[in-house]
Amino acid sequence: MPTFPPLPPQAFVGASAAQGATFTDPSGVVLVEISFKGKRKKVKHQAATTMSELLALYEERIRAASGGILGAAWRVCDENGVEQGSEVTLGLLRDSSGQSCVRLSFEEDDWFD
Repeated sequence: MPTFPPLPPQAFVGASAAQGATFTDPSGVVLVEISFKGKRKKVKHQAATTMSELLALYEERIRAASGGILGAAWRVCDENGVEQGSEVTLGLLRDSSGQSCVRLSFEEDDWFD
């Protein structure tokens, strides 16, 4: 997995998140909180990352944690439980929510069951 150098302080514009304000990250990086089976992980991804790319990045670990269910389909839902389309990007979710952190969950898609 590639590692990226830390962003310089000037990469962030606006008030600090500690003050409860949102900020724009011109480098195109989005802070994402991913929930799966009751566990949470915070990670940064590029704003251009789509939901299908995000699933592909974590698919092997999701399947391993789910007992290796090979035929299962997975979906990405926002913090309100709304499934996100495969073409939706993290940057779009961040910008539309007005929050600095995008909260998502990976869930088994049982729509066809």
